[in-house]
Amino acid sequence: MIKIDEYKNYCDKVVTELIVNETQNNCDNPDTLIDRIGLQECGINNVINTFRSNIQVYKNHSNRVMEKIQNTPQFPQYAQAKLVDDKINEMYNWYPLDERSTINNGFAKLSKQQIIDTLQLWENTVITLYNNCVDNDTHIGIDADNIPLCVNNEYIKSAQRCGQAIKMSKVYEYGTDKLTNLWTDVSNSIPGNLKGQSLGILDSTNNSCKKWVDMFNIWREEEAKAMSEPCAPERPIISANDPVMIKMADEWNKSASDHIAQLKERLIKITKYVRNYPNILHLNKKDIILAPYSMPATANIKIKYDSSESGESPNHYLEMIIPNGKPGERGDTGVKGIPGYNGYSGTVGDIGNMGQIIESSYYKNK
Repeated sequence: MIKIDEYKNYCDKVVTELIVNETQNNCDNPDTLIDRIGLQECGINNVINTFRSNIQVYKNHSNRVMEKIQNTPQFPQYAQAKLVDDKINEMYNWYPLDERSTINNGFAKLSKQQIIDTLQLWENTVITLYNNCVDNDTHIGIDADNIPLCVNNEYIKSAQRCGQAIKMSKVYEYGTDKLTNLWTDVSNSIPGNLKGQSLGILDSTNNSCKKWVDMFNIWREEEAKAMSEPCAPERPIISANDPVMIKMADEWNKSASDHIAQLKERLIKITKYVRNYPNILHLNKKDIILAPYSMPATANIKIKYDSSESGESPNHYLEMIIPNGKPGERGDTGVKGIPGYNGYSGTVGDIGNMGQIIESSYYKNK
C-alpha cells in the first residue's frame, strides 16, 4: 500500500508540473511567463526584430536631427526633439528580460501577450512621431541634403525669397546682416520641430523677406527714374564781366546758400527723428509671449521711449502673443497586469475585555 505522505508528495509534484507547464514558456497561453528560452521558442525574438526593423527609419530621422541641432538658444526646439529621440531610442533598445517578474526572477516582468501588445503599441506611436506629413503634430526630419521633409516646398520657397533679399541687400549695402541672421535662425528652428509650427515660421519668413525685396525694388525703380531724367539746361550768360550780372549772381548765390543751409539744418533734424523708424519690424524671441490655447494669436507694434535720445522718435518693435496648443487626448488604458501576490497577514488585534465572573454552583452550595 502507498503511504499517505508518499501519495501527498506525488500529488504535489504532479500539480506543480501542471502549473509550470501551463504558466511558464507555454506558447499557447497568452498569459504565460517568458524567459530567454521562451523568447526564442514562442517567436518573441522575431516580433522584437520586426518591431525594430519597422521603426528603424524613424529612429534614423530622429538621430540625424539630434546630430544637427544643439542645446543652445539658437535651437528652441531642442528640448522637445531630445525628449522624442530619447523615447524612440529607449523603445528600440528595449528587451523584455531587462525587467524581471516578481513571481519568478528568471522570467520577464511582462507575459507573452503583454510583450506583443507593448511592441505593437510602441510601433503605432513611433510611426507618427516623425514625417507623418498628414499630421501637423508630427516632427520634421531632414534628408541627406539637410532639406526638411514634409515642408520641403515651403522651405525651398522661403530660402529662394530670402536669398534674393540677401543678394539685393548687398547691392544697396543695407540690411545684409539682419537678413542673414534671420534666415540662419529660421533654418536652425525647423529640424525636429512640429510640422504646424514649421509651416507658420516659414510662411512668416517668406512674407518678411518679400517685404525686403519689394523695398529694394522700389529703391531700384527710383534710382532708374532719377538717372533717366535729363539735367536742366544751363542759362546763357551774356557776359562774364557785366557788373549787373555779377551782382545778380552774387545775390542769387547768397540767397541759395542761405536756403540750402536752412534745408540742411531741417534735414539733420528730420534724419535724427526718423533714425529709429524701422523699414521692417523684426520679432525678437524675448518678445514672444505664450498664452493659454483659448486666447487668439495677436501681434502688436510696441513703442520704447527709454532708448531714444533727445530729438529722436521712440523705437518701434513687434510683440506677439502665441497660444499654446490644446491638451492632447488621454491615451488608451494599458494592458491588464497579472494578478499580484496576496497581502501579508494583518497585525493581531488587542486582547478583549475580561468577561463577567460567574461563581460556580459548587461554591454556592458550600
